[in-house]
Amino acid sequence: MIDRERLQASLDGLKQATALLNQLSATSLLQLFFKNLFATPSADRLAQFRTTLLQFAPGDQASRDAVAALANTIAGTDIALGTDQIIALKDFLESDYFSPINPVAHDMDDKLQIFYNNLFQEADLQNLRDLQGLVGTYWDHGAGYDAVTNKLASVYNGIAWDARQVFSFVVLLTLDFTKKSLMPYESSGSVW
Repeated sequence: MIDRERLQASLDGLKQATALLNQLSATSLLQLFFKNLFATPSADRLAQFRTTLLQFAPGDQASRDAVAALANTIAGTDIALGTDQIIALKDFLESDYFSPINPVAHDMDDKLQIFYNNLFQEADLQNLRDLQGLVGTYWDHGAGYDAVTNKLASVYNGIAWDARQVFSFVVLLTLDFTKKSLMPYESSGSVW
């Protein structure tokens, strides 16, 4: 005889496990996308992606498809980039808040591309996780500025990291909830 309660509990557990695997798969695909986007040399790839993003309009399916197709080409697989993620990427690459850390908009392009390349090359993304924790602590407690700049320098020391860049990372990694969809790993709710 079939125990319906046990069967339903098993089905619910399977649904939760499938949802978790899909979520983990999506974050792994984002990591692959960012790793390839910033892989050295990345200037042409980044410029092309930014140009395509700047043509994106949320209600225009053709522009959404163009961004998604280019993102898939960069990743080397279908990453199922959603509209919210496309909007967040576009905002990152064109907003004044992020201009000090934008890898395609000013005279520090090459250095920032190396920084992002280094940041996304680690399989476990520990430097990114550490940076997110440090900027969150800095924002919450007003202390730890040197720890943030030291972490940035440990990822890439070819930049004289300053308060403008630290604040941009605070906004990107802790304050701007819309950017959470871009995180290539699962983060605790305490960060956002």
